[in-house]
Amino acid sequence: MTKPALGWVRHERPSSAWKAFLIAIAPLFVNTVAALSVFTAVTRSLLPVEIITYPNKVSGLVRLYWDILAVETGPQTQLLGLLGLWVGISLAVTAMPSTRDALNTIVVSLESEELERRLVYGPSVVLFLLAGSAFGFGLLYAVALTAVGLGGREALVAVRYDFVGYVFVSVIVTLTVERRGFVGILRSRLTNPGRSFLELTPVVLGRILALQRRIEADESLTDETIAFLVDHLDHSHWEVRYQSASALATFAWEDHGRLRSWTDRLVERAVAESVDSVRVKLLYSISVGAIPDTDRELLRDVSIDALTAESTDLRLVASQVIGRLAKADPELVSTHVETVLEALTDSELSETARGNLAVTISRIADEVPGAVRPYRDDLATYRTDSNEKVATFVERALERTADEAGVSQLASREG
Repeated sequence: MTKPALGWVRHERPSSAWKAFLIAIAPLFVNTVAALSVFTAVTRSLLPVEIITYPNKVSGLVRLYWDILAVETGPQTQLLGLLGLWVGISLAVTAMPSTRDALNTIVVSLESEELERRLVYGPSVVLFLLAGSAFGFGLLYAVALTAVGLGGREALVAVRYDFVGYVFVSVIVTLTVERRGFVGILRSRLTNPGRSFLELTPVVLGRILALQRRIEADESLTDETIAFLVDHLDHSHWEVRYQSASALATFAWEDHGRLRSWTDRLVERAVAESVDSVRVKLLYSISVGAIPDTDRELLRDVSIDALTAESTDLRLVASQVIGRLAKADPELVSTHVETVLEALTDSELSETARGNLAVTISRIADEVPGAVRPYRDDLATYRTDSNEKVATFVERALERTADEAGVSQLASREG
C-alpha cells in the first residue's frame, strides 16, 4: 500500500458488492491453490526421498529440499525443482489482495441495499486491513503456506518457533513502517470513534494512492473523484494533503483542462498551505493549466513569496507561475521586479527557470517600462550572462526601458 503495485487488472466497476468482494478476494484463493499445487508437484514428483524429520526454520526447509535435489537428481530435475520453489514462494508472498480492490469493495458495499451492505461491508473492511498490512500479514501467510506446501502439518509444527519470530518482525514492521496498515487504522479508529471508516486517515491515504495509480495508468477520473482529491487538500494530516496535491499534479499534466473548475480552490490552498512540498504540487498543478481570471493577486503573492523559499523545487515552480502571470498580465507582476531580479542570481535554479525569469522582466518592460527602469544598472550586469536566453531578454528589457537620451544613443549606434 505504501508503494505502487507492479501491475493490476483493469476491469469494469462491479454491479454488486458481492461481485466486488469476489474480485478482491480472488487472488488470495487463486494464489493459495496455485502455490500449494506447485509445492505438491515439487515434493511428490521431483524429490526421490521421503523426509522423516523437518528443520525448525523455513529457510532451512527450503534449503533441505534444494540439497536433496542437488545431490540426488540430475541437472534437468534440479532446474525444474528450483523453478518450482521460486514460483511457489512467489505465489505465496503475493497472495494478499490489493488495497485498490478492497477499497472498491467497501465503497460498492456502502452504496448497496441494506442486507447486502451488512453482509459484505464487514468482510471487505477485514480484507482491506489484511491488504493494507501486506508486508506484515502477507509475510506470515507466505511463511505458513510455504511450510504447509513443502511438508504439510508436520513441517508447519517444526517451524513454529521460526514462525513466532516472523510474527514478532511483522508486528514491529506494522507498528513502525506500515502506518497505513492494521495498527495505523486501529489507532485512527480509537482516536476518532465518530468518524466513518472511509474517512479515517490511513484509509483516505489508501484511497488517494489508489487514485494516483489510476491516473498513472491513464484511466479517466470523474468530476466527483477530482472533487474528492480537492476536498482533501484541507485535511489536517499533511501527508493526506501532499498525496492529494501530488495526484492532482499528475492529473494536471495529463488533462489540465479538467482542473479549471477547481483552480480557485487550488490557489486558496496554495496560499494557506504551510508545507513546502505540498505547495510545490499545488503551484505545479496551477502552472500547467490556464491562469485563473480571479484570485490572480493571491496567486501572484504566494508565488512571489515562494521565490524566496528555502525549497529549490518550490522556487523553481514559483518561477514558472510568475512567468505565466507575466504573460497574461505583466502589470500584475510589475510591482515585484526586484524580487524577480534577485531570483536571477539563484545558482540552484535551472537554466530554463532563469531564462523564464528574464522573459518575465522583458514582458514587464514592454508593458510597464517605468517599473523596470530603476533596476537598469542591475540588469546591465546580465548582458554577458552565460545563459544565452537571460542575456538576450535582459538586453531587450534594457532597450525597452532606455530614457530619451539612451534611445537617441541607441538609434545612432544602429544607424
